[in-house]
Amino acid sequence: LLTGAGYKYQTVTAPSQLEGNGKVDNGILYSFSNAEWTISQKWLANLGVMVENQEMDETHMSSRASLHYQLFPLHGFRLSGSRAYRSPSIFENSRETVDRFYDDVFVDYDLLSDDTLDAEELETVEFAYYGSFFDGKIDIDWRAFHEDMEGGIDHVKWTTDHQDWDADADYKDDNVNPLSRAHFFTNSKDWRITGYDMQIKLRPVTSTLIALQYSNIRLFSTRIRNSDQAPNGVERGKNRVPEHTGSLFVNQQLGAGWSASVLSYHQSEMKWRGGEYVESFFRHDFTLSKTTHFNDYHVRYDFKVDNITDEEYLEYEELNYFRRSAYLSASLEW
Repeated sequence: LLTGAGYKYQTVTAPSQLEGNGKVDNGILYSFSNAEWTISQKWLANLGVMVENQEMDETHMSSRASLHYQLFPLHGFRLSGSRAYRSPSIFENSRETVDRFYDDVFVDYDLLSDDTLDAEELETVEFAYYGSFFDGKIDIDWRAFHEDMEGGIDHVKWTTDHQDWDADADYKDDNVNPLSRAHFFTNSKDWRITGYDMQIKLRPVTSTLIALQYSNIRLFSTRIRNSDQAPNGVERGKNRVPEHTGSLFVNQQLGAGWSASVLSYHQSEMKWRGGEYVESFFRHDFTLSKTTHFNDYHVRYDFKVDNITDEEYLEYEELNYFRRSAYLSASLEW
């Protein structure tokens, strides 16, 4: 049995971002405990809980339980489940950002915090397997999971009166459309993720390492975007995370402190939240390293070329394209 407690104090000063005088304090008192029970030679169970009390939120208890079965000495299975809570951060709970001024006079809010903001609730279930074969020459680590999140914190655009904000009192552009609006942080987002990920490590000889990683993720999400939408009138997420990601890493020790490695990475198409649609792409990197030792000092030199095929790809934002790049770095440890 392992148990403990702690206290964390936070203070943030941001006059242009937070309500009141722009300074917010928050105290967090928490305690945790984990119990491990060896049921038999092959069975092991764990139960863990954490109780957290924040000044800006009510008390929450998060829990996790797992059951382990060792089929053979180097082969094991794990079944686990958890329920966790994430309380709003200071910025989510106390936000007040002015969006626009007109003739040096305040006219509109941009971001505000909802008075009824609650913690996010996350539930997960996992089933995992780890196995080692041929005296450690092949390792397999595999996991399937299902995750549900309710009450995710996101900003919702209000065009009608809400809390102390008066939509009609704000500035409007009579020649176009009303600009009167405010974004409130609310519990407006839910998601469900199902998938699996795996890693296979191969060591055909002592000087060679080959690692293959792959993940397959299916995401379904809903998000209320503005106050005019009914509870069922929501934006449904599509391709918010890549369905397929994978990489192949090969490292070869060359002797005399030299080593070379190649990393190939693939990502399927996705649509970044707040960013751009990104097509699927492959990227290949190469690194040549040299390590030297003298007394208690260790020096490492790395020459790295990213995207060695010079295939153009996009990350996150429009026009944020990347092509081939090269780096030379040195590090010293003592």
